[in-house]
Formats: sequence, C-alpha cells, structure tokens
Amino acid sequence: MEPNHDLRTAREKLNLSMQEVADKARVSFRTVQRAEAGHPLNPGSRQRLCDFFAQFGISPDDLCLVPQRRRSNAQTPSSGDVLQTAVKGMLVAMRNLEQEGIDMNHSRRFFVQTLGLSATALAIAPKELLTPSASASGQSPITDVSNSTIENLSAITEQYRSLQRMGLTIEDGVRGHINLVQNALENSTNDKYRCDLWRILAQSQILARHSITKKQELGRARTWNEMAIASAQYSGDMLLLGAAIGHLGHLYLTWQQDPLSAHKLLDQAQEYTRRGHPINGWFSMVIAAIAAQQEKRDECLAAIAKATETAHTMPKTTEYTDLFYTDFNISGTDAFVGNCLLKVGEPAKALERLTSIDLEALAENRHASAFYDIARAYAASNELEAMQAYAFRSIDKARATNRLYLLPRFVTLAQKIQEKDRYEPHAAALAEYAHVALHE
Repeated sequence: MEPNHDLRTAREKLNLSMQEVADKARVSFRTVQRAEAGHPLNPGSRQRLCDFFAQFGISPDDLCLVPQRRRSNAQTPSSGDVLQTAVKGMLVAMRNLEQEGIDMNHSRRFFVQTLGLSATALAIAPKELLTPSASASGQSPITDVSNSTIENLSAITEQYRSLQRMGLTIEDGVRGHINLVQNALENSTNDKYRCDLWRILAQSQILARHSITKKQELGRARTWNEMAIASAQYSGDMLLLGAAIGHLGHLYLTWQQDPLSAHKLLDQAQEYTRRGHPINGWFSMVIAAIAAQQEKRDECLAAIAKATETAHTMPKTTEYTDLFYTDFNISGTDAFVGNCLLKVGEPAKALERLTSIDLEALAENRHASAFYDIARAYAASNELEAMQAYAFRSIDKARATNRLYLLPRFVTLAQKIQEKDRYEPHAAALAEYAHVALHE
C-alpha cells in the first residue's frame, strides 16, 4: 500500500491540517489519515472529500483516492456480525467516557460518531442485516426482525438520549437511527415486534425534536414531534402518546409563545394517562409554566404544588428515572419551579428552589438555563456580584452544551440593570462577556 502523496500535497497547498480537512469535509480525522496513507475509502467518505477539494479546483483524479472494493456475497457480514460490531464499538466508547484523565469532549464526539456510523452501516442492507440468517438446514430466511435486534435498537436509542442530556449535537445520528428503525418496520410482520418498533421510533423522533435548539428551526422541531405522536399511536402505548402530545404542548408554549394552544394540547395529553401516574406530575409542571406566562399566579402556584408532591412521591425505580424523556424528577422540578416563580414575581422563593438543585441529577443540557435563572433571581434581589458569577457560569455552560440561544438573554439582563445604573460594573462585565461569547 503506497502513501497518497497527491492528497497530502493538495491539503498542504491549502495550508490545512488533517483535522481541518476532516471538519470541513464532514468526515472523521481517521478517514483523512487513512486516505493519505493510501487505504481504500467507502463511497460516502470518498465523495465528501472530492466535493470539498472541488471547491478549490482540485479534481477527483488529482486526489488519487483509492475506492473501496466491493465485497462478494460470500463476504457479506451476517446480521449478528454487524450488530455485534456496532454494539462493541458503542461499549468501547462508553468505557472511554467513564474513564478519568481523558479528553472527554473528544471521547463524546467519538461516541456520537460511532453511533452514527453504526446506524448508517446497518441501514445499507436492512433486509439482510436485520433479519435472522437462514438455518443450516436450508430453510428460507425468516422475514421478521429478531428480538435481539429490537433490544439493540432500544439500547442505541437510550444511548442517544444520554448524549442529548449531555448537550451534544445528535440530530444527524438520530436521523440515521430513525431510518434504521423504519427499515426494521418494513421487514417485520410480527405484530408485537411492530408495536415495539413503533415505540422505539416515537422515542427517537422525540429525541430528534429535542436535539433542535434553534428557534428558527421551529418547523422541523414541530414535524418531528408530530411524527412522534403518530408513531406512539401506532405503538398502542397510550402513556407514550400522552407524553408526545405533552411535548408538543411544551413546544407551543416555549417556542411559539402560544399558551392557549399549549393548554389545549396538555388537556388532550391528560386524556391518555391514568390517574396517579407520575407523568401527570410533568403535565402539572408544564401547566404551571403556562399559567406563569399568562400571569395567573394562583393557578401557577397550585400546579407547582401538585408537581412537587408528585416528584417527591414518585417511585425510585429505573422505569421512572427518565419518564418519556421529560426529565421529571426532584431536580428537574426545582429548575422548572424556579423559572415559573420568577415569572410570577417571587424571586426569593425562586432562588430557594434553584439553589437547592442537585446538579448531578439534573441533565447537563439544562444546567445553563438553571444558572441563568439563578442569575436573574440574584439580579432581582440586587445581589449583583452573585448575579455576575452565575451568569458567567451559564454562558460557559451554554457554549459547552450548544445552548447558544441563551446568550442574547444576558445582554438583555445587563441592559436592564444598566437602565438603573449606567455604570454598574457587574452589568458592564456581563455585557462584555456575553458579546464576546456571541461573536465567537
């Protein structure tokens, strides 16, 4: 195998590192490294590299990229081989995340990449990869997916959820995973398996909806959520259906600023749940947020009390640790409550709830919002040094977890303080720090 000097020369002429080429061409660093070493590339990676260099007038012939050889039928991996390889890769990445003294950001990116590549590889030939192999006796292959396949798809969905709670960008990977689940549905005639697959699909679509953090992409977020509702309905899981409708109501409230439509959706969501189920506690929390936005203080406080009681009496079992991706637990409720209390003019009570949050139990992608609300509560109490400290923490966390929509809010917060005292030093420092973060 000869090194690809032409590719390396093309890269060096552009004064780019291998990592920069990888980032701009949307391939992995290892792909660029292997390509320059003369290794064959899969069609997708080869095309992305060609497209990238074409912008600079460098043709595919000039790059001398080695195409991947087609496997013969005899070399096609079995369902078990491909799934096992994918799962092994995920487990290695998970172990890396749990180790100390490593570059956590690099490890997490590797894990997202591993999941995305697994979904892509499994989606290439869904019928061959997702169905059990023919038996040794020469019988025809079974047309239904296997139970282990469903377990693996469910496990991958949960891994994506873990990454989403860390604040990592997962939408592209989840899209591949959703395609994989849909392919599995197309290859299954077993009613039980189909219900399981519809449930996994609904959960994955809820994740895709929550992976969108830019309000200008509201249409896509709504579409994912509406598809999740349809998938949940097909699954026959009425609690999941109620939760999916509740997520849509929350989206209407927070992104469309439409509390009336949000309340109607929450009323509809509650029709699909049974009395006493903990999911109703999360519904109460969203209802409290709706009332807070409408400045209905008494209704807001009543819903807060109901949600708080439910959170403290909820069973402490695995089944309820991440109820339908709502983050409804004691810490999540305290964060929600603090935000609502600020809106109804109770900054002291808000601060009490917000500063009691167990950050270890709160999803990392919600830390920035919690710190922002603490900063607001301190600002309302005129404790500006503490306000500045939490505002800086929030900005740092927002950048780390891709919650960039929070950054303009700190400019507004600083401006409100400066309306009372134009030269207030903490507000000035906050405004400067927020502007720097926005420009970066």
